[in-house]
Order: sequence, then C-alpha cells, then structure tokens
Amino acid sequence: NRGKGSAIRTGLARALAGPATHVLFIDGDLQHDPADVPRLVEAAERTGADLVIAERAFTKGQMPTARFYSNRIGSRILSSFIGTEVADSQSGFRLIRADRLRRLELTATGYEIETEMLIKLTRAGASLERISIPARYHGAKSKLRSFRDTFRTCMLAVRYRYLTRHPDTV
Repeated sequence: NRGKGSAIRTGLARALAGPATHVLFIDGDLQHDPADVPRLVEAAERTGADLVIAERAFTKGQMPTARFYSNRIGSRILSSFIGTEVADSQSGFRLIRADRLRRLELTATGYEIETEMLIKLTRAGASLERISIPARYHGAKSKLRSFRDTFRTCMLAVRYRYLTRHPDTV
C-alpha cells in the first residue's frame, strides 16, 4: 500500500484515459451512502460547478473526537487560504469535471490529496458547489492518523499559500 493519494492518482490515470466527462470519488469506508450520488450529479448539472463536494453534516458527538477537531481545524485553515468556505475539506465524496482533472498535476501520496485537489482547482478558477449529506460512522477503526494527517494537510496548504510562486496551471 503506497497511500490513499497514490491509489487515487493510479485510479485517475485509468479513468481519465477514457472519454469520461466527470470523475466520482467515494471513500470505501462506508461513511458515504452511494444513494447520494445522484445528488452530486444533479448539483453539477444545475450549477455547472467544476467540483461538487458532499460535506458530512456532523456534530461533535457523532464523529470521533480526534477526527472532529482535526477536520474542523484543517477545513478552517484551508478555507482561509483558498478564499472559499469548505466545511469538510477531507470529504472523500466528490464529483469533479474530467477536463479539470486532466490538467491537474497531483503529487500527494497520502490523505492530503483531497487538500491538494482543492487548492489546485480553486487556484485555477474552478467553481465549487457544496452539498450536505449525513455522516455515517460504524465504529470501524480509521486508517487516518488525526494529528499527523491534519499536520501534513495544513503544511501542504501553507506550502501552496506562501511558498509556491506561480499559480498552478489547471
């Protein structure tokens, strides 16, 4: 296993080799209900958004405490850096236009790939639509390491905010 980011990049290479107009991402941890897929498609069609994020509507009691705080902190930092409100920056349930993805150079190998996508897409002027979905937690142990992965995600956001001289071409 080379990490979530590596798996996503491998899958994208295959998906984008064909005539796809959009690519749907859905994490395999059963936190997202596949029955909500039509809602993402409808939001993209209705608004013309390049990126639709299904944000989990969670409260502190629903989500494991460490994940709740790490997601909140990471989402707030990222929102301030990209200039667009994102309440669930680590949502693994997204629909993105394939033409945007074909021009996107992703390098992340871990969980921070969602942040990298958001930063690079918004920098390139991609439009974003957010929809709310219920959060589903089944008590299964997550592979996410809250502190480490939040730190890596925040450092990626800082790097793109302050250390990258030229906007990414997407």
